[in-house]
Amino acid sequence: MKVKDMMSKGVVTVDESLSIREVAGVMARYDISGVAVVGKEGSLEGTISNRDIVEAIAEEKNIEKLRAGDLMIP
Repeated sequence: MKVKDMMSKGVVTVDESLSIREVAGVMARYDISGVAVVGKEGSLEGTISNRDIVEAIAEEKNIEKLRAGDLMIP
């Protein structure tokens, strides 16, 4: 079996300007644990996982002011 046989073909993406609350909503809506973050030109800029959001909350970051671009892992 090859990796390409296991990959998802319909990747869910979010714009880097979305709020973390909106990102969490997208993840909940699609029942997924992570999303790809895209920039203005539609290029892949990074990813955000459930764990990234949980860590930000645990570190008492101001979730209401964070955007996807602030929290993503490049």
